[in-house]
Amino acid sequence: MNHLNRSIRVARPLSLLMSVACNVLPSNAIPAGEATASCDDPVSEGACVRRHLRGHTGIVMSVSFSPDGQTLATGGFDSTVKLWDVAGGTEKATFRGHTLIVRAVSYSPDGKTVASGGMDNTIKLWDVATGTSSATLTGHTGFVMFVAFSPDGKTLASASTDRTVKIWDVATGTENATLVGHTDIVRSVSYSPDGLTLASGSFDNTAKLWNLATGVETVTFRGHNDRVVPVLFSSDGTTLVTGSRDKTIKLWDVASGEETATLSGHTDTVVSVSFSVDGETLASGSYDQTVKLWNVGSGEEIATLIGHSGRVLSVAFNPHDWTLASGSADTTVRLWDVTRLVVRPEAQPKG
Repeated sequence: MNHLNRSIRVARPLSLLMSVACNVLPSNAIPAGEATASCDDPVSEGACVRRHLRGHTGIVMSVSFSPDGQTLATGGFDSTVKLWDVAGGTEKATFRGHTLIVRAVSYSPDGKTVASGGMDNTIKLWDVATGTSSATLTGHTGFVMFVAFSPDGKTLASASTDRTVKIWDVATGTENATLVGHTDIVRSVSYSPDGLTLASGSFDNTAKLWNLATGVETVTFRGHNDRVVPVLFSSDGTTLVTGSRDKTIKLWDVASGEETATLSGHTDTVVSVSFSVDGETLASGSYDQTVKLWNVGSGEEIATLIGHSGRVLSVAFNPHDWTLASGSADTTVRLWDVTRLVVRPEAQPKG
């Protein structure tokens, strides 16, 4: 990655403005719990919506793929967690137990557990095989805004409106540590690939790095002029991505703490980010109702995906292919196929 400081506002030729709705049926024409596929159209270009999932009765706040990429977990305003078959687009299960909005969902690395965080101040661990809640983690005194498993699956980190981050032992459900340092709501967390460091993003306009062995704050990233919403480590752990209510995305060098790029293009809060399987593309979801794709190396905007009729609140790349999930305030989830946007023609399957 070029670490020169840069603020990028890309002049986008028409060929790059792949704002494709792909002839998706109106949401009110699709029965709840069903999906529509629309990528068989041979003339569609750029991205297309492979599946359009309906089943939640309220805003979809969070999406998370299983490690094998075959199942998608979602959570939302209807206080439920749902599992979806990615290939067929069908609803597999609904987990009920939270008494208020589900703000966050996350799959464990072994795919056997889904964690959910809610506005009832609790975290629930769900056994995917049985659909039962195996544990309820209590300790936060505010809404649970985000949850993330460590790479080895042994611990879970949670972010809360109580301005803290908590680290939990997954096997026992006990609280290992509380990280205190942010001066406003903590909106997100992300583990480094080696599991030794945790990043957190806050409404105090900063992101922080924490040494998990000591619980000590090691770095504070300052540069956004409004709330930091998502934080995410790159797969090699050298870069931290942050998104903000200031409408920008920033890339930071983890070793030096220096800002290496600012990606500009969204017209409202950037609320979620996700790396592609090869780490070369970044997806971002925004209150401006769009999903954008960015070239990580150059910082250039590749495409804008348009189709949601409400704020895009969560995005996630499938860990095995070029499917991108987006959850929205329009109560739906879209599964986009972005292969033709981000994969070189010579690398695409023939025939």
